[in-house]
Amino acid sequence: MPKISIIIPNKNYERFLRSALDSVKHQTFTDWECIVIDDASVDKSCDIIQEYVNADNRFKLIKMPQHSGISVVRNAGLDAASGEYIAFLDADDAYAQNALETLYITAQMTGAEIVNGFAQNVDDTFNFIPATNAAFVPTGISTFVKPGLFLAHNAPDQNWFWLWRRLYKRSVIGDVRFDLQLNDIGEDIGFTLNVTHRARLMAEVPVVVTYHRLHFNSVSKRTSCPDCMAYLTVILNTANSLIPHYEPMFWHIFYNMISDYIVRECVVKPRVLKDYLDLGRKTMIQCAQIMPRKYLTRKKRFMFWYLSRLKYAQD
Repeated sequence: MPKISIIIPNKNYERFLRSALDSVKHQTFTDWECIVIDDASVDKSCDIIQEYVNADNRFKLIKMPQHSGISVVRNAGLDAASGEYIAFLDADDAYAQNALETLYITAQMTGAEIVNGFAQNVDDTFNFIPATNAAFVPTGISTFVKPGLFLAHNAPDQNWFWLWRRLYKRSVIGDVRFDLQLNDIGEDIGFTLNVTHRARLMAEVPVVVTYHRLHFNSVSKRTSCPDCMAYLTVILNTANSLIPHYEPMFWHIFYNMISDYIVRECVVKPRVLKDYLDLGRKTMIQCAQIMPRKYLTRKKRFMFWYLSRLKYAQD
């Protein structure tokens, strides 16, 4: 049984795939398996993955028979994983060469069941190049026993829901899987909320472990669409059900963050695109009706109270 199972979902990312797989292949920590789940790509992704599988039996390929979505794909990886720890990497991103060593040693030193590293944003010209000296020096490690403080403790340019900068003990994930209602966007937020509170001890090490690529086709660059709006009420309902498991400090951060996103997706972008205006209004009102306003700033509290009193046409 490998120490770490790396789960990589892929959909038509042949342009970036070699960089991602090379970054796994050249890890200073070698006791891993890498499960690449291809979501019915129509490019040459599967040929590239198969090259790595043929050359190194630590790589494994799972082919989805038809396009299934990110949550279904990641769940297939979780079901196939056999490692003591789980790590996630996207096919258009790449690990730092000592990423797994950094996260694993931190987990062993502290006993943490979830370990954070840092991520660095890069553009679409980035390419992984193995380093000559990639040794990890364990300094600056912080530990947490309260999950809300762990998620709230982020450097300004680090998002608390980025999965691919973390190492999870598989026993903490247990039977939790990615929400199939969040099968295109927002699945990382739902998964993070559902898993983090199950850990008894968490740690963060201030070392870049992942290079996160920003490009036109990445989720981070998507414009407003009905699917982007549809997930907002799912995320809110998930968060609302977990309020007892996290500290109020985190919920103040979370609900003010999600309220900004709701306004952006339901009001600002539809006006810019001159489309989805009715859907945006309906979604905004639905979100306002289930938003726990006590965590919002005073101005937002009033705005969402007002919106919650409005009506929308039923379908």
